[in-house]
Amino acid sequence: ARRVQSVVDAAVMAHGEEPRDLLDSLLTNLTSLQVLERRGVSITDGSSMERYEDYAKRKPKDNGVEGIPTGLSFFDAEYRLGWLPGELIGIVGRIFIGKTWLLLHFSLTAWLSGRRILLLSPEMPTEEAESRYDALYLGRNGVTIDATDLYRGFVPTDAMKVLAKRAAERQDWITLDSVEGKPFSIGEIPRLIRQYKPDLLAIDGMPLIGGSSKGQIWEVVKEVSYGLKSLAVANKIAIIITTQASRGAANPSRPPALHEIGYGDAFGQACDRILALSRKGRDPKSMTVTIQKFRKGQPKHGGIHLFFDPSRGRIWEHDNRDDSAGTGSTGDSGGDEHGGDGNDDLMSIP
Repeated sequence: ARRVQSVVDAAVMAHGEEPRDLLDSLLTNLTSLQVLERRGVSITDGSSMERYEDYAKRKPKDNGVEGIPTGLSFFDAEYRLGWLPGELIGIVGRIFIGKTWLLLHFSLTAWLSGRRILLLSPEMPTEEAESRYDALYLGRNGVTIDATDLYRGFVPTDAMKVLAKRAAERQDWITLDSVEGKPFSIGEIPRLIRQYKPDLLAIDGMPLIGGSSKGQIWEVVKEVSYGLKSLAVANKIAIIITTQASRGAANPSRPPALHEIGYGDAFGQACDRILALSRKGRDPKSMTVTIQKFRKGQPKHGGIHLFFDPSRGRIWEHDNRDDSAGTGSTGDSGGDEHGGDGNDDLMSIP
């Protein structure tokens, strides 16, 4: 009780005239206090037999994936390790390269595997984020629609309505935006996790997450990075977050290196996996995902090459599908811009 009172007193002294800042500070510091008091304890040597039995139970059956499927063969097929509880995964790239689209693609893959998603969208309003979700979801089910059409209004086809009805039965994807233009803070994220209970927390924009105090941006990024990692571990969920590469990574055809992550080294140190994005040559419908860090495996510096036409719901590995325009299960059908009958199994993962 004495420690709680000291936290409250310090917060009131620092933020007494600013109710919102006071609340953010209390949430952050009291949550940290709670985590300190609730550390997981295990007798490591004494639990060896139980742990070995758990290893055997955990082994993926029939070449399956442990954790949440990623949609990338490097993780799902080669290592058979999807996004795992306790992991912080970073997506790094320069502006306008497609970080948000890839974040939504990973989230959709997780959702299609039956997981619950919480998307924090401090940069985009909910309407735009959900239009992107619709474009990707429809494309994954064989119905092509450009997200731009959705932004300006569009009369859905019967196939789209069928898919929308199937999706509505789930109620497992929650999107939150910054209604009043105030950024999310690291202090309120624990409450959101407890409230919505996601398997995967997706955050679009590290620089738009505020810290508990007003320091330099590298100090805030350090606090947020390690705070998110602690939340992933404490809540046994996976967290994926996008962030900017520094100006040193200005060449979009070269993937950002670890030292080119914006705002200091803390983000790279806190993450379990770092995916760096670059463009493959001058092709606007290509993307290379380089695995710069993989704590449970080895990096893949050669990269994973994607066909990348996200606004029309089409993202896949080059090796897995015909990447020519107008073909493939999510491509155009006989010149019909909105081709596909939408009768594919909702839960199938390409």
